[in-house]
Amino acid sequence: MNKKHIPSGFQFPDAWQVDNVVYLSGQVSVDVKGEIIGRDDIALQTKTTLENVRRVLEKAGSGLEQLVKINTYLVYRGSEEDFPDFWAAMNAARLPFIPDPAPAATAMLVAGLAHPDFLIEIDGIATLR
Repeated sequence: MNKKHIPSGFQFPDAWQVDNVVYLSGQVSVDVKGEIIGRDDIALQTKTTLENVRRVLEKAGSGLEQLVKINTYLVYRGSEEDFPDFWAAMNAARLPFIPDPAPAATAMLVAGLAHPDFLIEIDGIATLR
């Protein structure tokens, strides 16, 4: 088994590569200094999070086209009647990043993430190019 650590500059690795598979740690909407981007803006957080997913995958020798599975964790604190707008904004920001055919995917509403201002976190599994 060939294992390779993909460092993040933070406490946890961005990913692990094992043989020809990349296991992506959860990515959130932060810049390279760790500053949160897009507080209270699901569209901007989704875009920034997926830019971080792409950056990590490329650093590992992979890319968005090689994603085979993604998990999306969402925090929504609004009313039930406004949820479709939240979902539509997230989905519109997400679709330009998702290859065709799309990877297997799961989306979950969660009570919270590592910081109260995070609205989305995405992890996944990809193959190498």
